[in-house]
Amino acid sequence: MNRFRTIRATEVFLIVLTLVFIGMVVLMLGLAQDYLYGEFTQFNEITEYLVQSTIFISWMKLFNVFQSPYSVCVVIAITIVRIWRRGKNRMLEYLLLIVSILGARIFHETIMQIFHTLQSIGFVGKFHSANFPDINSTFMIIAYGTTIFLLVRHSKNNYSPILIPILGLVILIGLAIVKIASNALLPSDIVGGYVYGGVWIFFNFLLFEMFRLVVQKD
Repeated sequence: MNRFRTIRATEVFLIVLTLVFIGMVVLMLGLAQDYLYGEFTQFNEITEYLVQSTIFISWMKLFNVFQSPYSVCVVIAITIVRIWRRGKNRMLEYLLLIVSILGARIFHETIMQIFHTLQSIGFVGKFHSANFPDINSTFMIIAYGTTIFLLVRHSKNNYSPILIPILGLVILIGLAIVKIASNALLPSDIVGGYVYGGVWIFFNFLLFEMFRLVVQKD
């Protein structure tokens, strides 16, 4: 019965990962279409107005702490120690952490090159932000998303798998608000960074969970 429950839980987990990945891909393609056709203008204007007029920005700048290299390195270090102490599939989980984070730059540059090629072929004359998708936003969701996944993946605490992802979501939203308020980036650039980064990490989550099944079977 315990084995049956484990198999069923694994199946449900993989199904959820697959559905989320497919949803992220669909959203990514929708954003790509809006970007190439220059249809982000209204979204950017409304979002900037809402942020500037309704959110108290001064204390929100505290969120900048979470995008500093030191904060990211601390979270990664905690994850590395946590994986080591858990002692289960260490190599596989270290590989997931390395591939997801180090591959972020390559993934982002590949996306940028694809957009550059498409713009030169058939979308000349429309406004295209040079920062879409934003590299910093892409890296933030990849770094925090991957570490959170690895931290809660085997958690025996019933609350951690809920509270820690919510905390990560609050951090990402806070960082986005600060960037929009400072007029450093367009809202669409930030959303694009989060969505494209989300596609990358969920692709890796699904891939490495498949590898985990093969390893456990052997």
